[in-house]
Amino acid sequence: MKESVLSKTIAVVKLLVIILCIDIVCSFVFLGYSEIRYGGILEETGPTAAIVFWGDYERLTPVTQRRVNYALDLRRAGKISQFLCVGSGGRNEKANGAKVVSDILRQAGVPADIILTEQRRSNDTRSNLVQAKLLAQRVEANRVLLVSDPLHVMRMDIALSDRLLPVKAVPAALSFVHADPPVGLDELWWRVHYEWSAYLAYLLPEKVYVKAINVLRK
Repeated sequence: MKESVLSKTIAVVKLLVIILCIDIVCSFVFLGYSEIRYGGILEETGPTAAIVFWGDYERLTPVTQRRVNYALDLRRAGKISQFLCVGSGGRNEKANGAKVVSDILRQAGVPADIILTEQRRSNDTRSNLVQAKLLAQRVEANRVLLVSDPLHVMRMDIALSDRLLPVKAVPAALSFVHADPPVGLDELWWRVHYEWSAYLAYLLPEKVYVKAINVLRK
């Protein structure tokens, strides 16, 4: 009896190890592709408007700080003419994404007159893009830079770029390798799995997806 239980335990452990190994390999390939395809790559373009995406929920973390830092680098390189800040704060209005990002930009010396904010309820990437489109049209921008990390930009490029039409979406992802602040392996693992869950969520019917997001982030 004991040998039977032991053998079953060993079998389960082996299965879990195999699953973990497959997960690590898939995560590495997915992450590597996003970095090679999008990380630090920006097509030649004149100064244009840019959406800097709030990447947090109830408080500012290095996820958003990296994106803002990269956007400031692009501004100094003459790539950004205006900043479009979107996103609400869900439960915690003190962490209103649009306001937090715009405040950081102003503190970094960006003129207030080139920072546009839209603080209506937009608590996921889909709704952020809808609000950003309205801002882009307000300033008559025919293209906007999507400033975020490679995984997020890849998802927008593959699954959501049509949300900005007729405004053209231009990927502008930071590089995880040269990110400031640096990215830890645990955060990269979590980010990969978060992106997988987002792709799966997009398969849901629109009404079901919206309801789920509103429940999770109200």
